[in-house]
Amino acid sequence: MSIELVLVAKTSLEDNPLQAAANLLKQTLAPWRVSIFGDRLHLVLDNPDQEIPQIQAILKTAKIKIYSLRPIPFSLEDAFIGIVQRYENSPRDD
Repeated sequence: MSIELVLVAKTSLEDNPLQAAANLLKQTLAPWRVSIFGDRLHLVLDNPDQEIPQIQAILKTAKIKIYSLRPIPFSLEDAFIGIVQRYENSPRDD
């Protein structure tokens, strides 16, 4: 399942709460599961009932407020970004 987060408020970490949230969540989730889409953050979750409270706690600790959180259909764009990010993070024989 994909969820979309709309974030508000500035943080002590960075002037951009969206980038700050993405950076924090990439420490907990696989980086390909966290993507910035314009002014929103998309997360790909396997167990949203368990993962959403963890995500909310991480962001609350960093003083990043979630304005809205809603499930969204997994899109082709989500799939493409996930594939590209996994490729970039995989070991390659150069």
